[in-house]
Amino acid sequence: MDKTIPYTQLQTCTLKSGTPYSLADLTHLDVPSIFNNQCCVIEALLPHQRSFILPKNREDYLRHFEQGHKAIGCFIDGKLIGHSLVYTPRSSDEGTGMVDMPDFHHDHQQTVVIKNTCVLPQWRNNGLAGQMARLWHNPLLAGDRTYCLAEVAYGNLQSLASLLSANFFVVGMGTDPDDQTIVFNMMARHHSSQANINKSDECLYLSLAGGPEQIASALKQGYHGVRCHRTSCGTQLVMARQQIFE
Repeated sequence: MDKTIPYTQLQTCTLKSGTPYSLADLTHLDVPSIFNNQCCVIEALLPHQRSFILPKNREDYLRHFEQGHKAIGCFIDGKLIGHSLVYTPRSSDEGTGMVDMPDFHHDHQQTVVIKNTCVLPQWRNNGLAGQMARLWHNPLLAGDRTYCLAEVAYGNLQSLASLLSANFFVVGMGTDPDDQTIVFNMMARHHSSQANINKSDECLYLSLAGGPEQIASALKQGYHGVRCHRTSCGTQLVMARQQIFE
């Protein structure tokens, strides 16, 4: 990665191993590295995981920046090891690109969309996708926008857990018309942390090891995914019947 590119650093962090990394906003000059990283990530996926990422070409990435949208990059020792695109629709005509997202009556001009998140295989399982997602409301990326949307492929439970840890909620399901991939709809709101679980709330406690079918069933019954945490038995998803956003 060419360090002469004028990055605006957003945050510095440290992996559990002690390795420092930084998060910065990317520009059109980063497109070659972004595209190469995406190719590396896709090549490392197993056949049944190929639907986890809807591939973009170089022109797609260039168009993203030319239209004024942003991207978050994760760097270790000056090398780009991960990215997330930050899409900011400017009118209802542009739309959000989300599939079958429940209507929360919010203005598209108050919405951010996180998509095409990629982390190089050798750096996965370090919480980097979740850390990038937490930055969606940074004023340099989103201005004063209030809501953030994202989609996760049906079987991609690791990414679903990453977004839940970044204070997103699982709010619905849909089918992507481009490749017929079933996706979980995710949503976050600025200044909103993980939901408090009250004794009066109807809750389900699901093991992610149980697969996506149980999550889909709970969504159809009116539950939302509100929290994800590790237990001695593995990662547990909490789903509750409660009002997510007013």
